Amino acid sequence: KQWYQRRVRGVLLSVILTVNFVQAQELQSGEACEHSSSPLTITCNGKIDVVAAAYGVYSNTNTCSRYYNGVCIASQSLQIVEALCDGKSTCSVYAANSVFGDPCKGTAKYLIVKWYCTDDRASVVNSGGFYVGNGL
Repeated sequence: KQWYQRRVRGVLLSVILTVNFVQAQELQSGEACEHSSSPLTITCNGKIDVVAAAYGVYSNTNTCSRYYNGVCIASQSLQIVEALCDGKSTCSVYAANSVFGDPCKGTAKYLIVKWYCTDDRASVVNSGGFYVGNGL
């Protein structure tokens, strides 16, 4: 809280200004491998905001050691992960054809998701205690 006073045309204006800053959120990511018993689990103190998701193989650089000559991604990957996770504080998603469909038959796939953990509190600037007076 900061206290500000200023005299304007002989009248003392006083304002208590409260500013809450929400720290910039860091983009997070995770992968899950098809045929694994472990899902990709996201946990946030606030709410999950999914910004990207892909199920299939789109890069040969992945932690699942999946390789494919070309690109095969389930077209609804982002929408499915958003439906399962957005706005929640935790969610788990399996990298499985039963969840996403099979974009490239006979090829081992993986799921990669990128998300932000958003704070429930919004950035707030408010002026509480504004008053006009004689400086008392």
